[in-house]
Amino acid sequence: MSRQRWMCGISHHWSRSRMKRGVAGNRCPLTWRRNMSITRNPDHHQTLHHLPRPTQIANHFDPNPSLPVLRKVENTQSGFVESAKTRSTSWRRVHASLLAIRVFPMQVCNPLPTPTDFAVREVTKIARTHEEWLAAYRLAYENYLRKGLVSENIFGIRVTPFHLLPETTTFVSLQDSEQVATVTLIGDSSDGIPMESIFPNQVAQIRDEGATFGEVSSLASRPMPTKEFLQVYLKLMRLMAQYARSVGMERFLMVVHPRHVPFYKRMMGFRMIGETRSYPTVCGAPAVPCQLEFAEVDRTRPPFYDAIFGEDLPSEALRRHPMPEHARKFFEPATAVSKLCVPTMV
Repeated sequence: MSRQRWMCGISHHWSRSRMKRGVAGNRCPLTWRRNMSITRNPDHHQTLHHLPRPTQIANHFDPNPSLPVLRKVENTQSGFVESAKTRSTSWRRVHASLLAIRVFPMQVCNPLPTPTDFAVREVTKIARTHEEWLAAYRLAYENYLRKGLVSENIFGIRVTPFHLLPETTTFVSLQDSEQVATVTLIGDSSDGIPMESIFPNQVAQIRDEGATFGEVSSLASRPMPTKEFLQVYLKLMRLMAQYARSVGMERFLMVVHPRHVPFYKRMMGFRMIGETRSYPTVCGAPAVPCQLEFAEVDRTRPPFYDAIFGEDLPSEALRRHPMPEHARKFFEPATAVSKLCVPTMV
């Protein structure tokens, strides 16, 4: 009986080696030890491993979770108090495992992603940074080069002297921080607008009427389905048209390919103001001058009118951002290869 330990009111435990030899008794599922129901007082049958309720041991550990110091444990059912240091190692492991939430609070995890988290984030804005201007000019170059409208250049961008004027504003569409479409609005100034090179009479007549206008130019986009392109294009046109009105413009001018004229006339309210001519700066492609009067479309309300003018954009989105001097100096060398290659909307 040398291996037995007798304690008043507490069950006797045989060692693990005795348990492996198959000594009879009930095995505790928590410590894998055998419990003997032999006590000096049968009325005080207790199982040492019967743990108190969590509400009774809330103060078992130090309140500061960064310092998990074990304190004295009170078994409220037996009134027995013992020091945590004098208890067996298995006992401390059991309590620590059951009260791990008190010792090591659960780590705050990010919520699971929802289907909206995987949706493409689209932003349509006015280009304001050097990176946005560079990406827009590169996208226009790749788009025009793919269509055979320009030749390759060592800069890999499509920028003209008109892009660097203070009256010029570039609009971009981003999807997940990647630029997918761009368009540029070139306001009338002492330097003129690009389409004057082949349609000088039409532009001069509009000036004589006293109207303020700008030329829509350099429309370019990544290859995408037609339906997706229309959605991106309408957002760009909405921003550009409301911006033009906010700075006092009354008309849009642009040069388009003849096959695109029916779309712009029927859906947006453009009308032709001249005959078809060959545009030498875009490899001789045919070009048609078109005009959009804001006052006229307010009356006629073409199909895309509500999508463009139906809801006013916030004033912050329409705030003007001229290109700074250091950016103009950076892009100026690239204009040397395209001084005669004026970008058009095709």
